[in-house]
Amino acid sequence: MGPMRGLLVPVLALILVAVADPVDACDCLRPQPLSAAVRKEAPFIFEGKVVEIVERSLHTLRRSSGGGSSETKPMGREVVFEVTRSWNGVTTKRLEVSAEVSDCMYPFEIDRSYVVFAWKDAKGGPATSICTRTMESSKAGEVIAALGPATMPKSL
Repeated sequence: MGPMRGLLVPVLALILVAVADPVDACDCLRPQPLSAAVRKEAPFIFEGKVVEIVERSLHTLRRSSGGGSSETKPMGREVVFEVTRSWNGVTTKRLEVSAEVSDCMYPFEIDRSYVVFAWKDAKGGPATSICTRTMESSKAGEVIAALGPATMPKSL
């Protein structure tokens, strides 16, 4: 029983590490340590409160003489923010940010405020994921300090 017991502990430790962080299912590079260059990390950097989340999906209903079936595929997600301040690329008080439905999708919640780092999607609009420095405002003190002075959005 001695050799088996010696193998059991490392195997259990490996299983715990593999299961402990479900975010690892998303394959992306994590942000570098915080530095003065943080303001250059994304073309869109702003803080705002989530006021609406729009989930788009494709629903397919099949009927035949043998019965029927139904299938729903997620097509995308748009998160609408009420912008409170901006560091890069945002001049409006309302902004729609795309978030592809995947393991990398950021779990935004209605009525919560976030500091958002977003890239330009294929249409030139902002898109984000957990692969950026996006985080809840309540946890973003260091990032906000590193970003420095912000501007307030002027128009809708």
